[in-house]
Amino acid sequence: MPRASVSRAKRLITFDDGYADNHAHARPIMERLGVHGIFYISAGYIGSGREFWWDELERLLLLNNALPRTLLLEHHGVPGLNLDDADAGAMRPHCDALLLALRALHAKREELLSELRGLVHSTNARATALPMSESELKAFAASPAVTIGAHTLLHCCSLRRPTSRGAAPRDHRVEETAQRDARHGVERFAYPFGTLDDFNEESIRVCKEAGFRHAAANRPGLVHKASPSFAFPRVLVRDWTAEEMADHLRPYQL
Repeated sequence: MPRASVSRAKRLITFDDGYADNHAHARPIMERLGVHGIFYISAGYIGSGREFWWDELERLLLLNNALPRTLLLEHHGVPGLNLDDADAGAMRPHCDALLLALRALHAKREELLSELRGLVHSTNARATALPMSESELKAFAASPAVTIGAHTLLHCCSLRRPTSRGAAPRDHRVEETAQRDARHGVERFAYPFGTLDDFNEESIRVCKEAGFRHAAANRPGLVHKASPSFAFPRVLVRDWTAEEMADHLRPYQL
């Protein structure tokens, strides 16, 4: 999943989610270089000791040597998996399908993941994929290199699915979390996943009413004075070498 993105025009780096490595690795580098960033935190994972749900799904299905031949998860439109060869290659399309299904589930997502944990007998979270602890976040937020932004409670994209009128259904938990964040001085928000299919005018209205000043999307482009405040673009950064990153950023050089 996306962790970092760069807005070249404002020389701003942003990170999503709240991984512990943001504090352990990114923060010291940014402090040393005098670089400032916005870190959008999915607050419900902080201090949980659990992987984010997409990382957990990857561990359960793609990094598991003890998968059963048949995996039945016929809940809420999630298909059952019948596997003859349960290796990582065979599991990839099934994992991708479940990622899409769980992306659209919210209240039932944890129920389904809990069932999946039991079926595949894997409960150990990877230390390299954990969110920050509460104490880490407190120390992290005190850094001059860090501005904290909001990213929903549990990386929820319930505003993603359009209604018949083209407006997303209301998610009151998202609104309550947004209002709480705004009251505590968190002024910036990033839409989970953030593509043009993951937010719309209703999403923007919720952000404005909650008191946020800006909202970040996940679409390429330079940030400039005419950029929309509640859908400003970011250049997505993957696990690239320095040369690959330079190639990807070349179109945005001024």
